[in-house]
Amino acid sequence: MIEFNIGDPIPLVYQEDDIQITILYDGNTPFTLGTKLRKAEGIYNYILERDYNAIQLAGDPNSNFLAAFTLYFYSKKIPIFNIHISRSGYLSGNRILSERFSTKYINYTAFKEEYFLKVHPEFLFSRDNLIEPTYKRQEAMKFFIVPRWGISEYSLENMQSMINKILNIYKINTIYIDIGSGFTYLSFLKNKNLGRIRVIGVCIGLPKFKMIGYLQELESRLFGSISEYELIEPLHRDKFGLIRKEDLKLIEKLRDRNIYFEPIYSIKTFRLILEKTENKNKTGIFYFHQGALLPGINRGG
Repeated sequence: MIEFNIGDPIPLVYQEDDIQITILYDGNTPFTLGTKLRKAEGIYNYILERDYNAIQLAGDPNSNFLAAFTLYFYSKKIPIFNIHISRSGYLSGNRILSERFSTKYINYTAFKEEYFLKVHPEFLFSRDNLIEPTYKRQEAMKFFIVPRWGISEYSLENMQSMINKILNIYKINTIYIDIGSGFTYLSFLKNKNLGRIRVIGVCIGLPKFKMIGYLQELESRLFGSISEYELIEPLHRDKFGLIRKEDLKLIEKLRDRNIYFEPIYSIKTFRLILEKTENKNKTGIFYFHQGALLPGINRGG
């Protein structure tokens, strides 16, 4: 049985001519699943105190979220019931893990939004919008329904503790964070010790105009307030998940320096940081790399 001890982010320095970037690589865990495991650990502590018998997860089987949560709760000997929502047979490393280590999984081929909005709205963010009788039935069996992408107030303490360590160690002027679920970005933005550090979110999952509304709703649920966001978009507004040849070449080049990226999130953000002229000849430029390299490993379609 693998013990999922979550280590502190590892600093990696990229130096090239007139730009220096410190990469805080939060992958110091088994399978490099870093930040996702911090969320899982917070939920685990919550359900342990309340004697839940099992958890139920729902999401894309190829996602970092589902793989990380499945592996983490498997390591804690908590039964895991997965609902895999996918219209493709793509077999990634994440999918292999979430199928192999779940107690039971079923495949659901509707569109994700259709599932979450019509079948299980309680998966969206929190328990305040639950409908009956689904919730009562799950509660009777002592199943904890994990909110969508594992976003939960129960994980905030873990994230803030890690962020405080970073702020105490490093002299940060600007930190870039790619936005998937938005939980990590908002956790940085709302840290009480942040000071005047710029927190720049890179809109990978959604275009900027949609991301603003999404973040406002999520922040209101988690923190009860709304901040001002500094958001930018990748160089290419591609369909989510598109892998570019030039990104793969850059991944290979950086691998020779023992710096590892995956093609869905991190390399797109890092390329954007490299291209930003305002970062030239400046100190204190950081990128928070949230780990999770498995999307780059697959076994065909």
